[in-house]
Amino acid sequence: MKHHLLLAGVWVGVMAQAQDYQGASTVLQKLAAKAETKPVEIKKADPVEELRLKIKAMQKESADLSPDEAAKRWISLLDAYQTIPNDLLYSSRNYQDRLTFATLITALPPAPAWDALAAQLFAHKSDKPLNDAGLRLLAAVLTGDAAARQKAVDAMSASVAAMNNLEAYERENYERMINNVSVMLERLTGSDADQVSAYEKILAKVEKDPMKHFQSEGTSIEVPDLVRFADEARATALLERTLKLDWESISVKGKATQALAAKLALKNVSELQKPLWSLIHSLEDLPLYEALAKKFPDSQGYERQAAIEWYLIALVADGRTNDAVKIVEEETKRNGGEKIDLHLASLDELGRQGLGTQVHAFLKQVLSKDPTLPFWKSFIELSARANTSKEALELLRATMAKPGLPGKARAETQSHYYEALLAADERDEGIKTLRELVKAGPRSGISDGSAAAEEVKRRWQQVGMNVSEEMLKKLAQQSGGRQDGGESDHVNLAAKLAELGRLLEKPELVEEGITAALATLEKMPADNALGSMVVNEVVGLLLKQGRGVKAEEIMTSQLERMVTPDPSPERRGRVQDTASALSMLALVYHEAGRHADVMALFEKSPDWNAPDLTALETSVAESTPLVLMAARALKETGRGAEALPIIRRAAQDYPSKDAVYALLLELEKGDALLALLDQLAARDRFEERPLIWKSRALLDAGKVDEAEKAIRAAIAIDPSDGEQGKGDRMRAYAILAEVLEKKGDQDTAKIMRGAVSAIRKSETADDWWNAGLLSEAVTRYEASLLDFADAYCIQSRLALRYSELGQFEKAEKHYLRAFELMPDSFGRVESHCFGCEGAFSGKRAQNVADRVFTSLASQPGAKAQVHYLLGYLREAQGRDAEAADAYRQAVKIDPDYLNAWKNLANLASTTQMSSQESEHAILEIFRLDPASKHSGAGFDNTRNLRALWAALLTAEKNLPPMETGPLLALEASKAAIERKKTDGTWNAWNYQTFFARRYEVREHIARHPALNSLTNLLETLNRR
Repeated sequence: MKHHLLLAGVWVGVMAQAQDYQGASTVLQKLAAKAETKPVEIKKADPVEELRLKIKAMQKESADLSPDEAAKRWISLLDAYQTIPNDLLYSSRNYQDRLTFATLITALPPAPAWDALAAQLFAHKSDKPLNDAGLRLLAAVLTGDAAARQKAVDAMSASVAAMNNLEAYERENYERMINNVSVMLERLTGSDADQVSAYEKILAKVEKDPMKHFQSEGTSIEVPDLVRFADEARATALLERTLKLDWESISVKGKATQALAAKLALKNVSELQKPLWSLIHSLEDLPLYEALAKKFPDSQGYERQAAIEWYLIALVADGRTNDAVKIVEEETKRNGGEKIDLHLASLDELGRQGLGTQVHAFLKQVLSKDPTLPFWKSFIELSARANTSKEALELLRATMAKPGLPGKARAETQSHYYEALLAADERDEGIKTLRELVKAGPRSGISDGSAAAEEVKRRWQQVGMNVSEEMLKKLAQQSGGRQDGGESDHVNLAAKLAELGRLLEKPELVEEGITAALATLEKMPADNALGSMVVNEVVGLLLKQGRGVKAEEIMTSQLERMVTPDPSPERRGRVQDTASALSMLALVYHEAGRHADVMALFEKSPDWNAPDLTALETSVAESTPLVLMAARALKETGRGAEALPIIRRAAQDYPSKDAVYALLLELEKGDALLALLDQLAARDRFEERPLIWKSRALLDAGKVDEAEKAIRAAIAIDPSDGEQGKGDRMRAYAILAEVLEKKGDQDTAKIMRGAVSAIRKSETADDWWNAGLLSEAVTRYEASLLDFADAYCIQSRLALRYSELGQFEKAEKHYLRAFELMPDSFGRVESHCFGCEGAFSGKRAQNVADRVFTSLASQPGAKAQVHYLLGYLREAQGRDAEAADAYRQAVKIDPDYLNAWKNLANLASTTQMSSQESEHAILEIFRLDPASKHSGAGFDNTRNLRALWAALLTAEKNLPPMETGPLLALEASKAAIERKKTDGTWNAWNYQTFFARRYEVREHIARHPALNSLTNLLETLNRR
């Protein structure tokens, strides 16, 4: 009852505040008073659009043309493009909307016409021989003619040599570009042997003239996966030559090639000219680190710091705790007091591998010596997993009790003390400590600009770089008056206190957290670089606690500061991200139900920096996109007809967001609604949301049998529904329960409702775990099983939690049940539920999974999911070759198993998979998921451009059309843009246009590295 009263109190508070909002009109008047305005001028016509329309027509019609006619028409577009002046192509045009040579590539005719196109390009003549040779190079790449490719490169080089009007630097620039493109094309479009040959040519050039390579390619040498593309003898010879170069950074691709390079570096360490720290990237490289450190004791740099982390982890894993502690001490001293860091994930992984005792001993020893090291969080969590939280508390208390403990060390220790108390279930003391931290305010104030500049100078001088007095002065100016991030940390602490208050139903803690966050924000300088981030954090906290009026006040002040012209020279003309701030204010009004104010912001604010809603996408309100806010606002203000196209677009852009579908069902009805949902389902066969909401619509219409068919199809796609956030998971099972009840199957309906209830309770348990109240969380996970014991995700989550608490016998029981349930809980695109991603981490879990999946896989007629899970397990065990075999078996049983194809493709660089097989897997992924909603299939290493283009055009033909037109005119903002274009203050590069144009399927061809590098060269030639 107490809980309900608290919620009611918050709601009453919100209602009481409703009369206190200023409203958008008042806010916009304030902003207008701060800004400068100028009259609007009419926009001039844009002749580039005529060619853009012709390109679009070519894209639609080329498949119906004969090869010769299609080639001829494409070349006519090319000729037209080459005649357009540069200023028309580039002036006052957003980067994403510019017409480039790459745009022409997206209008290429189908692959069967490429031979005809190549013939016409080879015959194409102009008064620019270099450009003509470049087009012949394009033809050779498209047709895969290696001899013609080399001939075209030679012709381009000869053309440059014959140009008498070039300055020396221009000639050198052309030669470098042609050479770079030639090497890139050989590597990306040739055979396995060509890739090795391409690298061998690069290596020879570096050996002959290192400085020339440095000037053209930079500091790094990229070594391909030589072991995969050549025999080990040749790979060894090339690697040994590479390792002996006088070169600082060498990047090696492929797991086997990396291992061979590390082995050879250790063998030939006496001959190395540089410390190749980048070769260290596994626990097995401990001897190599020690050898490099001995030979190059004074080496510095980022790559060495990354290598030290691997070395430390390897020492800990090897049980050499004292040596690891010594390294930390030495490196801290070497770096002038700067602390060495370890990624938490690295320590976590060691714990899962059964090395938790070694890690725990290392952390305890090193923190005892230096409490300021950033390892406390890992130590506390690891102690909780080992059921030794009391020991962690003892170390913290002993550390804080030390006489003469430096203030920084005491502050660092205390900042983690409350976490240790909560983990040890000393709740009252933990909250008391957190309140003290919050009350103390940010730990870091305004930084000393001069001190910061001197610190930068010291670090630069350590690596041999001198800093001039002029540069030092600039550094001091840039650093002075800035905060160093303590405010954000403090706001997060205040939010944690408020969250504990919410969970424990203690309103005074909620109030205390909010008050502290507001006080921190109020003390920050107005022009603070961190301001917008901290503002968003505070506003998010306020909205979560129903304090919309205060959130509106804060965002109004933020916007006033942004729109006020700054006369200082260094800030004049700076573009502020007012769109993000307006989005946050819109969210404030949306959450308060003030939809008229939302519409006023859209239509009357001049500061969106975009002419139409379709051009906007901001990250401040990911849970509630702008298109959803706009559609809801239009609907609630009586403009439902205008809202409908916007919510249809929202369903297209956010196909997994339930709130979008909920509003769509309010606005669209009948056959039109069902047709749209079918279209969305066809666009993405692995997105279950359209089917879930189709079932909802059918059920509302009384079509129970059809609703059941749709909802069971949705569940089959992803039974675990793991990608959805809190409150939306398992929606399909709730609808299925309704269907079953209407059909009289009350018993099964009860089971379905139990599944939903169990997930909701486990999601709440996650909140307790994330708040640090570990024991309470485990109790709640156990309680959720009473509602539905056959939820694999709950069993898996509970097993993980018991493992982390050191209760391994209980953990094993739940792991066993989870793994037994998994095969029937996974679809073709299973999304592991939150908290279950580490299900196969750790020896105990892996041993249980091995027994279960090996047994299931040996049975006749085993599901594809069984083999997939076995592959997933083998990957976790580091047995990649066996994992690949398991994935192959999965796709053999079910060729449409998207995640099996994905995981198989990801093993290409670790299993010596042939390039043909890896390319086949990539094209299968794209066939199944052409919109790249679940896979993001990468075509960077695809060499068969004909096959790629055919796959792209097939996908484009089969996919429903993607609507991209305007949605809602932002009239005041549009007028402001036109004013800026007139007075010369418009800078198209700085304005948000993420949604102004969406990438079409065929644009993958233009983004392929081979064609991208070539079209960049052709663009340069055409515009010279």
